[in-house]
Amino acid sequence: MGILGTLVSLSNGAPAELLLELRWMGTNIGTVFFAAGSTIYCYLLWKARLIPVPLSLLGLIGSLIVLVGVTVQTALSQPTYAGVSAVIWIPVAAFEIITGFWLLIKGAGIDT
Repeated sequence: MGILGTLVSLSNGAPAELLLELRWMGTNIGTVFFAAGSTIYCYLLWKARLIPVPLSLLGLIGSLIVLVGVTVQTALSQPTYAGVSAVIWIPVAAFEIITGFWLLIKGAGIDT
C-alpha cells in the first residue's frame, strides 16, 4: 500500500494501519546511522592497517552498499529486511564475522 495510501486511509479512521505500515521505518533510520558509523570505522581500519587491507575494504564497500541501499529503500517506502533486499547485508555480515575471528586469533597489527 505505501505511505501515501496509508495517510489517505487515515480519513477513513484507520490510524492503526499507519502504525503497522511505518513500524519498520524506525529500524531503517537506525540502520542508516549504523551503516554510516560502520563506513567510518572501516575507513579508519583501512587507513591504520590494523587488519588486512582486503578485509577492511570488504567492510568499507559493504557498509557503503548498506548505507545507500537502505536510504533508497526507505525513500521508496520498502522494508529493508524483506526478500531480495536482505542481500545487501551479505558483505557486511562476512566482514563482521571474519574480522571478529581475525581480532580474536591474530589481534590488531600494531607495530610496537
